[in-house]
Amino acid sequence: MFKQIVTVAVLVAAVLVSLFTTGCIPGGSNNVEVEVRSVQDQARSKDGLDPLTRGKIRQQILSDTKENIGIWLKGDTKNLEKAFTKDFLPEYMTRINKLHAEGKDKVRMHENQEFEVTGLAENTAMVKYTFYDKSHFVSTETKRVVKKLNNPKSEITITVKKQGERWKIKRLIGSGDGTL
Repeated sequence: MFKQIVTVAVLVAAVLVSLFTTGCIPGGSNNVEVEVRSVQDQARSKDGLDPLTRGKIRQQILSDTKENIGIWLKGDTKNLEKAFTKDFLPEYMTRINKLHAEGKDKVRMHENQEFEVTGLAENTAMVKYTFYDKSHFVSTETKRVVKKLNNPKSEITITVKKQGERWKIKRLIGSGDGTL
């Protein structure tokens, strides 16, 4: 029994000496220093936002954009200043006035709307807006349909800009009549 205890003690001593000299025991020669940082710090992107802040901003962008699109779809030109930036409103109204001069107006009907923030940089963002377009043009005199749109599934890229406390539509980029 004494031989077995001595043999085990010698083996344990050899293992400990081996571990100590290879740096596997604290105080050994091969200590590695590791810098520990939080996940939030490592997740910062080019815009300098951490994921939680970016998520909150994206939610505000989506909420404001949905509300802005609702105002736009109603066709109430008197309330468009709530939805459009100061720069975009006159440009858009020029297009609408031209349409009215042609004796037409647009009735906007969008179904199955989906919004996705696709880009975010400082006070500007891009939103992909997809929907089924059931819109049509009517005569301003008779209110009868003069043209139906032929793009059932449509997509508009919306540029929004922060003005005050709201994100407003700065640009609508889509196919032909889809952005009127």
